[in-house]
Amino acid sequence: MRRFEASIGDLGVPGLPPRRLFSDPVDGMPRPSSARSGSTASPVGLRQRPADPPSLPIRAGGLVGDERGVLAQATPRSTGPAAAKAARGDELRPLRIALYSHDTVGLGHFRRNLMLARSFVALEPRPHVLMISGATEAVRFPKPPGVDVITLPALTKVERNRYGSRSLGVRLEELVDLRARTILAAVSSFAPDLLVVDNVPRGAQGELDATLERLRADGRTHVVLGLRDVLDEPEAVRREWRGLGNEEVIERLFDAVWVYGDRQVVDLAREYGFGRPTASRIHYVGYLDRCEDATRGPSSAEADGTAARVAGGRPYALCLVGGGEDGVRLAEAFSRLEARPDQDRVLLLGPYMPEAARLAVRARAEASPDLEVIDFLEDPMPLVAGASSVISMGGHNSVSEILSFDRPALIVPRVSPRREQWVRAHRLARLGLVDVLDPAELEPERLAGWLEKTPTRSFRAREAVDMGGLERTRALVAELALARAFEREEVGA
Repeated sequence: MRRFEASIGDLGVPGLPPRRLFSDPVDGMPRPSSARSGSTASPVGLRQRPADPPSLPIRAGGLVGDERGVLAQATPRSTGPAAAKAARGDELRPLRIALYSHDTVGLGHFRRNLMLARSFVALEPRPHVLMISGATEAVRFPKPPGVDVITLPALTKVERNRYGSRSLGVRLEELVDLRARTILAAVSSFAPDLLVVDNVPRGAQGELDATLERLRADGRTHVVLGLRDVLDEPEAVRREWRGLGNEEVIERLFDAVWVYGDRQVVDLAREYGFGRPTASRIHYVGYLDRCEDATRGPSSAEADGTAARVAGGRPYALCLVGGGEDGVRLAEAFSRLEARPDQDRVLLLGPYMPEAARLAVRARAEASPDLEVIDFLEDPMPLVAGASSVISMGGHNSVSEILSFDRPALIVPRVSPRREQWVRAHRLARLGLVDVLDPAELEPERLAGWLEKTPTRSFRAREAVDMGGLERTRALVAELALARAFEREEVGA
């Protein structure tokens, strides 16, 4: 029986200590006896053949009492020839990774996957990463070498779980069929080692069903579902997931579930009442730390130039409204604030801000020297990093950026069609990380009052919540690369 000895440092992750990458799922919830036929769930979804001995023996171990799901400091071991070659980095074949996001409202799903892509291509050998996105704007984002994107004909969300065509004049059924066929063709041709599906197990309107079935039949792709820290209020999640059959799909077609959050904020398995097959696949990898992402660029010249210009002036309060589609009231209130002698204002509108609202806000900016309005930046991170305070909606990415840079923040959460932002904001407020304003009470006077007394924290966000999501997901992908080398060795490749 071969054993396995290679650390994350050996696998090309700069600056990381050796770590054991396979950890038990949710505490107290044992692995399923069959994640798929004859398989065992692991954080990356590695499936072992039901041979005796298995091709990649994995030392048993757990979270060692760590409530946040931090991967334990231990190292799997091997003494086979693949281990020595892999440790040198000269025999690992570059992985192929596909990242899917349905992107029907805003750009949050795509931007989250782009953070993962930037992190993954820091590995050696550099993986090939294909992003599949429902956002036309995805092509505008700078991407590092090794990453490319296919955009799908755009859907738009009409209301909760109801969609329509954003641009093409075709029926919804035709558009979903076109998207589904495009996804299937791309994934079948690309033949990824790993597919990460963001947030929606079956894709928008079930557009991933055929692709997931094909991958299961082929049996070579590890399929992971990536979830936000909060999905919605518990009863709404239970009702929606039951209607869509999501848990049955996860049990049959997914190998693991990565949660980009901290279980002390929301325990998804407990609060949403997930069954054992789903709960046993869940691994809390932590929030995605944009401070780390900042080192992985590239950022656009526009983002760098805008940030440099703004940072060269006085201290500023920053307002973020996500993609802009549902941020009109917040943008309006922020733009109506009276000028302050000690602070400027910067308002980032987003690509989906309705044109009438965009023009109205810009007209106010023309008459307000302290207010700068920016229509769209591929990456708001430089602006967040330089702000003295942030007023923002409560999306997962915006909140992760605020936590990453420890900015004092007032969250004005969206409450429709989902209350996910409301739940997230109030859970983080309990930990002393943000302040919250009920959107029903949104008025310029309330924003001005908060800015007047902008609080400061005596501790950093990463001391209160787990911010290690990029590090851990990258490490799990590194282990998958090494596991693939062992599989080839077993079959004599």
